[in-house]
Amino acid sequence: MILIDSSGWLEHFTDGPTAEAYGPCIEADAIVLATARHYDAELVTGDADPKDLPGVTYIPKA
Repeated sequence: MILIDSSGWLEHFTDGPTAEAYGPCIEADAIVLATARHYDAELVTGDADPKDLPGVTYIPKA
């Protein structure tokens, strides 16, 4: 498990000078899926990457 503190998130989302170092640690899809699982929620997405995972409903983009 990797825990990134707020300074790392700020670097990543503001494209700061060390943002590239945090990129491999921050996967938006994984964060959204983990949050949905934590709250026992179904993830509905147009992103095809997690479409075959349990708890994911995939709706293709038009």
